[in-house]
Amino acid sequence: MACREPITLALSGLTRRRATSTAVNPAAPGATDPQGYAEHDSTWFMYAGLNQQITRHADDPLRGMSVSLSGSLSDQRSNYIHSAVAASMRYRGLFDARPEDWIGFGLTWIDMSSHYARNQRYMNQISGATDYNDPAYQPVAGHSLNGELYYRFRPVSWLELQPGLQYWHRPGGVAQTQDAWVVEWKTVVTF
Repeated sequence: MACREPITLALSGLTRRRATSTAVNPAAPGATDPQGYAEHDSTWFMYAGLNQQITRHADDPLRGMSVSLSGSLSDQRSNYIHSAVAASMRYRGLFDARPEDWIGFGLTWIDMSSHYARNQRYMNQISGATDYNDPAYQPVAGHSLNGELYYRFRPVSWLELQPGLQYWHRPGGVAQTQDAWVVEWKTVVTF
């Protein structure tokens, strides 16, 4: 059955003074500028999220499928993560015998700051480090992709258990890191 619930939308923003990975002197990289890294009078961050239940059971309006989409964007001069976008689907009460259980799947794309990456490349250039296995090498971040599948069940009214599996492509946004499988376990206790 289709759901005619209102769409939930959240917006958030932040500005503050913060040091950056760029130089005080625009002609010099921050890593070697005698005046150090620049500070800006403000930096910014924006976030928006959207959540919507799209189906529901006739006998229980809490059961059904929900989808969400969220995204963030920040000032690359002063934030390691430039942008992130996440999308998910979750279904509550998929099985009649387990009406309070959830199953969910989500994907997240993370793009790292080009200013930070430029500074890391420059630090590698001045140290002469060219290989990821060199202890002096500063990893250069690009982007990362994460997928997650989980099942949350409630054995008793006050306890929720959530096993899950994640796959990370380019963990930390670094191309040289191996992709990773992560097994997760989340516990929620309600008092």
